[in-house]
Amino acid sequence: YQRRVRGRMTQAVCLTLVLFSLLCVVRAGIYTSPNGPFDFGELEVSNTTINGSVIPTVGDKISWLEVFSPTQPGVYAPVIFLTAFDGDIFTYGYTEVLSNISSHGFIVVGITTFPLYPQDITDEIIVTIDWIIENLSDYLPWSVVADFENSLSLMGHSAGGKVVTEVVMRSCGQIKSLVLIDPVDGNPMIISNQPVNFTLPVFLLGTGLGSISSNPDQHFPPCAPRAADFHHFYKSMACPRVAVNATNYGHLDMLDEKQAEEWGYFCASGYPGSDLSIFRHYTWGSVNAFLMSIFQADKCSVMDQIVDPPVPISLVIDADIDCDPCPQPSCVNY
Repeated sequence: YQRRVRGRMTQAVCLTLVLFSLLCVVRAGIYTSPNGPFDFGELEVSNTTINGSVIPTVGDKISWLEVFSPTQPGVYAPVIFLTAFDGDIFTYGYTEVLSNISSHGFIVVGITTFPLYPQDITDEIIVTIDWIIENLSDYLPWSVVADFENSLSLMGHSAGGKVVTEVVMRSCGQIKSLVLIDPVDGNPMIISNQPVNFTLPVFLLGTGLGSISSNPDQHFPPCAPRAADFHHFYKSMACPRVAVNATNYGHLDMLDEKQAEEWGYFCASGYPGSDLSIFRHYTWGSVNAFLMSIFQADKCSVMDQIVDPPVPISLVIDADIDCDPCPQPSCVNY
C-alpha cells in the first residue's frame, strides 16, 4: 500500500513539475535574440513535417506543413508562410531563409499546397491557419510555446503573397504583421486602386528583375509583372509600411541555391552575374529586422538595418512609418 501511494505521489510531483515548467515558460515573455538580424542565429532549429491529411476539410489542396522551430524552451513569435508559383515550389526550397529566421527566435510554419491551386485556395488556407493555431503545440519541441495570441505574422512569396493578403482582407483575426516577398496579384486581382481594408505593419521585399521576361524570344511572361508586383501592393497599403526593391535580383532568387538555379529558366534571375547567396542573406536578415523590431523587446532600432544592411546589395527604398516609427503588433479591419 505504501509503495502504491508513493508511486502515485511521485507521478503527481512529476506532473506538477512539468506544469510548473510550462507555466514558467509562458510567463517568461517573447524570446529576444541577443544577435543582430543579419548575424547567424544563436538558436538550434528543428525541422518537422506534418502531413496535410491531418487537417480536416481542406481536401487534397494542402500537401504538408514544414515547421522550423527553436529547440530551446521558451515563448516564440510564430510566422505562417505560404510558398510561390501556385504550389509548384515546395517549402523545403526555402530552407536557408526559413531556418535562419527561426534561429533568431521565431517558429516558422511553411504551408506547401498541391500545385495549381492559386485562385481558389484562400478558404483552405484560413482553415489551415486555424488548425495550426489550435494544434501546433503537439508538434513542437518540449517547452517550446508559440504565442499566437499576441505575435502571429503571415508571410507569403509570389502568389502566396496574394493569398495571405486576402486572408487579412477577410479578417485580421490574430494576425499582427504581414511580410510579402515579391508578391504577385492577378486572376482575379484582389488589390484595386482603392486602399485595402486593413491597417497593420507591412514589409514588402521586391525584386528589380521580377518584371523582366527570362526568355523574351520565346515570349515568356515576366514572373512578377509591374502592374501586379510589390509596387501595386505597396500603393494600397497603409502606414506603417516599408517596401524594398533589390534591383539586381529576380523573383525566385531567394530560394536555396539548387532550386534558384533550376527555376531560373522560368523567371529572370541575377545569376550568374550576381551572387544569390547575398540575396538570400538579405532576405532572411531584412525579415528578421522587421519581425524583431515589432515583437522582440528593445529591438525597435534594428528596423534601420532593412534600409542600411551589413551586406553588399543595391536597394531602392519606399518607407512610410511616420505614423508609428516603432510599429506595434496590431491589425484592424475597417
